[in-house]
Amino acid sequence: TTTTTVLGNLDNQEVTPEYEIIQEYPASFGNIVVWQQYDINKNNHDIYLCSITKNGENEGCLAGDAKRQVTSIAGNQTRPAIYGKWIVWEEDIDNFMDIYLCDITLPQGTNGACYSGDTKTRLTTAIYGIKPKIWGNSTSNDPSQTKIVWQSIGGYNIILCRFAGAANCNSPTTISHSL
Repeated sequence: TTTTTVLGNLDNQEVTPEYEIIQEYPASFGNIVVWQQYDINKNNHDIYLCSITKNGENEGCLAGDAKRQVTSIAGNQTRPAIYGKWIVWEEDIDNFMDIYLCDITLPQGTNGACYSGDTKTRLTTAIYGIKPKIWGNSTSNDPSQTKIVWQSIGGYNIILCRFAGAANCNSPTTISHSL
C-alpha cells in the first residue's frame, strides 16, 4: 500500500514520493512539514521533514524533491509534532517509549540537530512517554514560552514540560493523575 500526503495550499502537489512506504501523522508549522514514514525494506518508522519554501530542490516538499531524514536508528520513531524550530516525537527502542527532540536550525553533525545520524535530545528519563505535542507563544522569541506535553506510560498521566530552550526537561509537571 502506498500513501501520499497532500497539502491543500500546494495546488494539490504531492508532498511525499510514492514508494513501498507508508507515511502517517503529518504535522506542520509555518513552511515545515514533518511526518513518520514506515519503510517496508527496513521494517521500521523514521521521521522526515520538508520545507515548502524549498520546493523543486533538496528538502523541498514536491514529489521529486529529496526529503530530509531526521531519524535513522533502529526501533520506531513515530508521532512527530513541530513548533518553531523544535520537532518532538515518541521513540520505541527495545519496548521503552521515550520522547525525543531536535532543533531544525542546527547544522548537520551537531548534537541535537535534526539530521539522520545526529544525536538527538531525550526528554524523558524516569517517565516513559507517548503522543507528544508542542506549542508556545508564536509572537514571543522567549524559548521559555514553549511547552511540551505527553502521556506517560503505566500511570497514564499527562506530563507537561515548560521548555527553557536548553533542550532539556529537568522538572516535568504531572498535570493529571489516573485514578
